[in-house]
Amino acid sequence: MKVIIAPLHWGLGHATRMLPIIQVLLDNGFHVHLASDGEALAVLTDHFPTLPATQLPSYNIQYKHSSLLKNSVHLASNLLQTIPKEKKAIRHLAKAIQADIIISDNRYGCYTDFTKNIFITHQLHILTGHLMDWPVNQVNKYLLKPFDEIWVPDFPDTPNLAGKLAHPPQMDKVSYIGGLSRFRILPPSPIKYDITAILSGPEPQRSLFEAQILTQFKASKLKTAIIRGKPLTSAQNRIKNMTIIDYASTDQLTQILASSHMIISRPGYSSIMDYAAMGLFGQQKKTILFVPTPGQPEQIYLAEKFKQAGITYAVNQNRLDIERDLMLAQKMPRQLQISPNPDLLLQRILGLKAF
Repeated sequence: MKVIIAPLHWGLGHATRMLPIIQVLLDNGFHVHLASDGEALAVLTDHFPTLPATQLPSYNIQYKHSSLLKNSVHLASNLLQTIPKEKKAIRHLAKAIQADIIISDNRYGCYTDFTKNIFITHQLHILTGHLMDWPVNQVNKYLLKPFDEIWVPDFPDTPNLAGKLAHPPQMDKVSYIGGLSRFRILPPSPIKYDITAILSGPEPQRSLFEAQILTQFKASKLKTAIIRGKPLTSAQNRIKNMTIIDYASTDQLTQILASSHMIISRPGYSSIMDYAAMGLFGQQKKTILFVPTPGQPEQIYLAEKFKQAGITYAVNQNRLDIERDLMLAQKMPRQLQISPNPDLLLQRILGLKAF
């Protein structure tokens, strides 16, 4: 059976969390065709260079404002303009390769009337941070109607990772497939870096965050690493106490995090799934500081959720003081114990063979 995998280009998280799905599909005899745009497509083709790939229209997602309302209006406009183009492109592709199944990660236009259509999201309840919550979620439900199944990369019961984002009171066609991550528990390793900063997410906030990290790292005497999250380049530089890497492979990032004492990153949901898979929320002796993207309600909610649970510390980007905040982060006492359940995903994948 032929499956199109189509993740949204919104940072790298939507692409990276599709990697384990692609691998399970391949292991079970499915033929996979990759479809996305920009750096997200680059991540997929980097990990699976022999698979066919197609460029899709871009949503051009950016967070230009700290205002939640302004960002919501901008995102809605881009969404409505791109979906028709995306529908046309995916229909042409699905016909050309005679696809049987389309698995879309947050691409609302990636479905047809002649394929089985699956939508992957952890946001069954979208947060906007203002009175737009209700109308936005009504539109979201409408946009999900063409899909046959909705797969949620979280756990069905508590404890879970996404909280109220992924667990509304009632919703049809929903299956929970567990956390998705390309990582496993980190191996024991000597400490090489005092702090590693992992940059991700849409521009211009990714670059603004990078500039802030660079300034504070330069002023520090600590040994630091910065993973820039730029898969289209592969440069690596050293500046005094800093190692700067444009993009780290799975093995490279595993080694860097295993040899890091503290980690700074966005609380993007895919990053949270990776940290859970690596054991960073309890089993490993690591300190994590979350800095949510300004104007992104989902990350603000997740940062506060983990902070209130006493698992990680969090601070707004405009108040970031790395040395102070990491000291506070080290005092967070609690652990999050979630057992991975790969059978949840495998069951859904095997169920596709009956289509």
